[in-house]
Amino acid sequence: MLKKKQILVVENAPDVARYLKEKLESWGFEITIASSGRAALNKISETLPDLILLEENMPGMDGIRALRLIRDLNADVPVIMLSDYISQELIDEKENLKISGFSPKGYEFNKSAVMIRDALLKEKRGGISEKKKILVVEDEPDVRKALQVRLEDNNWDVLLASDGDEALKEIRKSHIDLIILDIMLPKMNGYKICRLIKFDAKYKHIPVIMLTVRAEKEDKILGMEAGAEDYITKPYSSELLIGKIKKYLGEQN
Repeated sequence: MLKKKQILVVENAPDVARYLKEKLESWGFEITIASSGRAALNKISETLPDLILLEENMPGMDGIRALRLIRDLNADVPVIMLSDYISQELIDEKENLKISGFSPKGYEFNKSAVMIRDALLKEKRGGISEKKKILVVEDEPDVRKALQVRLEDNNWDVLLASDGDEALKEIRKSHIDLIILDIMLPKMNGYKICRLIKFDAKYKHIPVIMLTVRAEKEDKILGMEAGAEDYITKPYSSELLIGKIKKYLGEQN
């Protein structure tokens, strides 16, 4: 009989911890619960799990501090941060602290199964599979970074551009599979960028999803007339955006 993968869930809210435990056990994992960062460190010093799900916002010792101490123990175990809101500090520390991904805790936790599987299999994969490339065209640095994190968590390569000129240069030099395009951009607005893409025979096949604060019916009509495949308004649902991307990349089950 194959040994079940061991996951340590570090969560201070009992109801949330219970929900995560039941959900993960239904996916075939063996679960240990720690209610604080200190309790997690004690458990890790005894037995190293295969994966850690770590709550960011905990009293006493928050998730970031706990993860720094875990890494100080030379524990190279994959860690997925649990947070319904990803702080900028967490995003900035992703590479340094070797964070495998970010997962919501509520109902949307269901979609984290693939992320957990990928984190557990990362070191065992043979060969290199070609990832789909997504170009994010967004001038707000925080929004751009948050999109990058969410998309990379779904195993896509992400390229970034902050204006139309950068976007068009990236499209010409890289094989882009999909574009997420803001409308209100410096130098050239999203409508014009989309028209330039769709009027070019080399690139018109690339799906374009407009992601913008402009929510009027007329704005959406302009987006569709420019050739965009879809139009999503901010604030947006991550689940909706990921679902649309999978649809246009042909990755839906």
